[in-house]
Amino acid sequence: MGKKIAIVANKLAGGGVSVSITNGIKQILQLKGVEFEAFIEVWPKDFVSFSDVWVVGGDGTLNYFINHYPDVKLPLMIFKGGTGNDFHWLLYRDCNLEEQIEIGLAASAKTVDAGVCNGKLFLNGLGVGFDGAVASKLLGKRKKAGRITYLIAVLRMIFTFKEQTFTLRMEEREINGKLLMINVMNGKRAGGGFYVTPDAEVNDGLFQANVVSPLSIIRRLLYLPIIEKGKHSKLSCIDYFSTSSMHIKSSENFHAHLDGEYLTTNEIEVRILPSHFLFCY
Repeated sequence: MGKKIAIVANKLAGGGVSVSITNGIKQILQLKGVEFEAFIEVWPKDFVSFSDVWVVGGDGTLNYFINHYPDVKLPLMIFKGGTGNDFHWLLYRDCNLEEQIEIGLAASAKTVDAGVCNGKLFLNGLGVGFDGAVASKLLGKRKKAGRITYLIAVLRMIFTFKEQTFTLRMEEREINGKLLMINVMNGKRAGGGFYVTPDAEVNDGLFQANVVSPLSIIRRLLYLPIIEKGKHSKLSCIDYFSTSSMHIKSSENFHAHLDGEYLTTNEIEVRILPSHFLFCY
């Protein structure tokens, strides 16, 4: 059976960049004689007549896709049409459009773990506390190219964010006290290039957790570039470990995000779903 590819794009992702990328994909597939159908304004109810699904957008678009089609078992690809594109980088690094299309046409699909948080799926990671507060400041804002908007929000939050008391329960251990940040990651990086869990693997059946104790403003500023480079796991303020699940609770609502999509709650239950999706990479 030959390939028939469904291309689904978020026309708003990356300020409209995803539409241009979709047009480029269409042109290349036409030249190669590959059958496809592109969906931009309205996505289909299902993909029963297709062999593969290619998603064009950023981490938020991919998060929307997997929650809209949680049981899709076709081989997937994500093309970087957003601002952060952390999950795209995890699978495809810096390959160009033509190179990625060749991967999609020739590579065998591999399994990828997913996470589920309070009933909602995610692929890259959950951020609680500081990271969640940053996501709250980006709500409704037009994101500039690259990480500029995110970095501005991070710098502002460094001076204003106040730690909150949490209880974290895992099968292996429990953590109680005030915390600056909690990351539960399937991927290695977030925020368009911050390597918060550099040891994470997308198909090992485990999360990497990065739990940060309270820090002064000066230490926040000093450690920001260290965290960005993924050199922070041995710092005394960092608790860095693997787990397959985590229960997070606080007496008050806290800020959080799933793959950059903001949420607020006072309790989170998160667990790994091994080999839940297929991706060509």
